[in-house]
Amino acid sequence: MLIEQNPLQFFTAVCHDWLKLLEEDEAKQIIIEALQHRTLKGQIKVCAFVVMPNHIHLIWRIQNGYQLENVQRDFLKFTAMELLSLIKQKKGELGLEELFVGLKDRVFQVWKRNSMSIDLIHEWFFKQKFDYLHNNPCQPSLARVCNACFSKLHRSFLLWCMSEKYKFTDEQGMYFVTMATVGWVDLFTRWELKHVIIDSLRHCQKEKGLVIHAWCLMPSHLHMIVSTKGEKLSDIMRDFKKFTSKELIRAMEHINESRKEWILELFSDVADHLKRVSKYKLWQDGNHPELLMSARFTQQKLDYLHDNPVADEIVDEPEEYRYSSARDYYSKKKGYLEVEIIE
Repeated sequence: MLIEQNPLQFFTAVCHDWLKLLEEDEAKQIIIEALQHRTLKGQIKVCAFVVMPNHIHLIWRIQNGYQLENVQRDFLKFTAMELLSLIKQKKGELGLEELFVGLKDRVFQVWKRNSMSIDLIHEWFFKQKFDYLHNNPCQPSLARVCNACFSKLHRSFLLWCMSEKYKFTDEQGMYFVTMATVGWVDLFTRWELKHVIIDSLRHCQKEKGLVIHAWCLMPSHLHMIVSTKGEKLSDIMRDFKKFTSKELIRAMEHINESRKEWILELFSDVADHLKRVSKYKLWQDGNHPELLMSARFTQQKLDYLHDNPVADEIVDEPEEYRYSSARDYYSKKKGYLEVEIIE
């Protein structure tokens, strides 16, 4: 007998008066634990999520035997009680004043009423919402979970969102790609680790035919605009991530890195959940390749890439950042890598 599944749904819950109730890591953990609990109970499956300071977005599926209204109500009710308890613990009774509504059915309001839930019945609509959800953070720092509070629960939950939704479909095309560390860990803060990436990219250019049109290495991720004159881009990216994973772990074990113990523990814990990874998992799955088919879209991605260090308040101007191609584009100086300029 064919059992029909409930549709995937895009769900949004907004904090009362758009208050930043989810800014603290303890508050984020309440949301993640609530999702984890309902997943383990077989009520839901989570495909993607983002926790912002004042709202959350989910792509989830309510499992057979459960009603959306009930699951949604219980999830919001439970997290509201937990968040109220956290606020009272942190700030006392005064911290609850801005949540006071004095209604018949509740004294305090944590979530705005009428949370939005939309069925994702078309593939194009799913992709649109998937992109929107993951692009929600305006700055990379907002997308990262606090490293110091990164629990085993967060680590295992991350695995549910590590799936490659994008592919290299045109090997002659030019792509915008992004590679991020597991948990958006700020791994690339030491010059030794940054140069592992640079040296490997230089090797890919020389030996594999990789063409780099623009690049920017941030503390937790790498953006590039690339094409190829040799091997397939998918193969180059796969080999690059495999090689750099080993080299970065090897480098970390030999340099005086104060965060080495908890970072390696994180990478090890994530790898423990995957049969295909032996000891450490450093990179998130996928490269999120986006084919650049128009001049407007290409310029948008080029500007976004070079503005990353400015948005993250590392430098005032893009060309001041040493670990990107901004120097090649906006100054007479040469960057670390050969770049084929996009005219």
